[in-house]
Amino acid sequence: MDKYAEESVSANFDTNKDICVLCIELYNIVSGISVAHYPELCMAWMDSIPEEILLKQKSYRNVYVNCPVDIYVYEGENLVGCIKNDVPQHIENGVITMMDSNGQKQVVLPGDGEYRVVCKATGDGAMTISTSKYIQTETIPESVTAYYELPLKTGDTYEAMITGADFVLTDSAKTTVKPSVVQNGADVKTYKVDLGVQGNGEVTGINMYSAGEFAKVFAYPKDGEKFLGWYENGNLISSEAEYRFCVKKDTTLIAKFTQNTKTSKKEEQSVEVGKLYKVNKHTYKVTSVKKKTVSFVKTSSKSKTIKIPATVSIKGKKYKVTAIAANALKGNKKVTKITIGKNVTSIGKKAFYKCTALKTITIPSKVKTIGESAFSGCKKLTKATIGKGVSKIGKKAFYNCKKLKSVTIKTTKLKSVGKYAFKGIMKQAIIKCPAKKLKKYRKMLKKSKIAKTVQIN
Repeated sequence: MDKYAEESVSANFDTNKDICVLCIELYNIVSGISVAHYPELCMAWMDSIPEEILLKQKSYRNVYVNCPVDIYVYEGENLVGCIKNDVPQHIENGVITMMDSNGQKQVVLPGDGEYRVVCKATGDGAMTISTSKYIQTETIPESVTAYYELPLKTGDTYEAMITGADFVLTDSAKTTVKPSVVQNGADVKTYKVDLGVQGNGEVTGINMYSAGEFAKVFAYPKDGEKFLGWYENGNLISSEAEYRFCVKKDTTLIAKFTQNTKTSKKEEQSVEVGKLYKVNKHTYKVTSVKKKTVSFVKTSSKSKTIKIPATVSIKGKKYKVTAIAANALKGNKKVTKITIGKNVTSIGKKAFYKCTALKTITIPSKVKTIGESAFSGCKKLTKATIGKGVSKIGKKAFYNCKKLKSVTIKTTKLKSVGKYAFKGIMKQAIIKCPAKKLKKYRKMLKKSKIAKTVQIN
C-alpha cells in the first residue's frame, strides 16, 4: 500500500474479524486501478473468498459522511473508530474507517452490532450522511437511509444511534432528525451516474450508487483541446474537470470540450474495436470492424419495452448486433418486454438477471448460446421460447423463475443443458421438445437437476 493509501484507510481486527482483513486486501488491490474497473474487480475478489469466512459476517453496514466533520465511532463506551482532519486514526481492534475514492468519509460496521457514530463539525457548511446495510455478498443493499444537506456550524454535533436495522440521527439539541430518504427491501433503489462526451475529450466515473452517496467524475481534454464544463439537461452545473456531487437519482452528465475540426473529421471516419458507442439510449461495443459487428452492452432507457435491434448505425456505417453482453440489463426492475434482434448469436452471463418484471421471452433462431444465469431470478417470467439455433443452455439460465410454466424448445441442435438451468421454475411447468429429440432432451434436462414434477413432452 502506498503512502496515500496508508493515510486513507485504517482497519484493525481480531480473530473474529477475518472479513476486515479481506477488505484491506481488496483496498490494496484497487488503490492503483481506475474506478471504472472497480465493479468487475470486486466481484472477482468476492468469488475468491472462502465461503466459511464470508459466512462469519452475516451482514455489514456502510456509513458515508460528506462535510467538514471529525467522526468518532463508539461500541458501548469504547472508541472503535475515528477519522480526524480527514485522516483515519489507528485504533486497536477497531472497525474499518477510510477516505474512499469519491472523497467520502466511510465507516464499515458489522450489521448486527450496536454503535454510536458522532460527527463533530470542524467548519461551517452542510452535512450529508447516508447508510446502506448489506446481506453477505449481495450487491444491492437491503436498506438505505439518507439525510441531505443538514445545516452545520463549527462545534455542532450530530449523533447516529445504530441498533441492528435501526439508524436514528439526532442533532446538537438531541432532537431526532427526519431522514430525507428511507428505502427497505424491494423499495431499495440504486442510481446510475452515466456520462457522455461532446467534443474531443474523455471521461471516467460511470458507476452505481445508493441514495446519499457522493460520486466523483473526471474529464480529460485531448491534446490541444479545452474542457468547457459538465452539463445536465443542457444546463451548466460545473466548470471543474473533477466534479463531485451527491447522488439522489439517476444522473446523466455531458462533458463538453472544444473540438478541432481537422481532428474531428478524422475521428468521425474511424471506428475502433472495443470502443463503446451510444445510439438511441443503447450502448454498443464494437467487436469487429471488418465484419461490422457489435454487442449490446447496456441501455439508459427507462421504458418497459426494450428492443435490441438487428442492426445499428455507427458513424454512418451499418453494424450487425450479434451479441448481448454479460450483465446488459441485470437488475432492471421496469422492463416487461424484451425483443431480441434477428442477428444475435449469443446471450451473455446474467444478461437479464433479476429482470423482475419481465413476463415472456422469445430467443430468436440465430442464437447459439444462452449464458450462465442469463434469465435467473426473473420472478414474473411465465413463458420462454427457445429458438431453433440454440446448442447450449448455460448453468442456472432460468434458475428460480418461479412463475415459469411454459417452455418451448424448438432447437434440434441442443448439445448441453447446464446444472440447475431450470431449477426453481413452477413445479407444474411443461417443457415442450421436438418429437425426434424428446428422449435425448428429457435425459439431458433430468441430468440438469430439474424438478421431477415438471412435464417434459
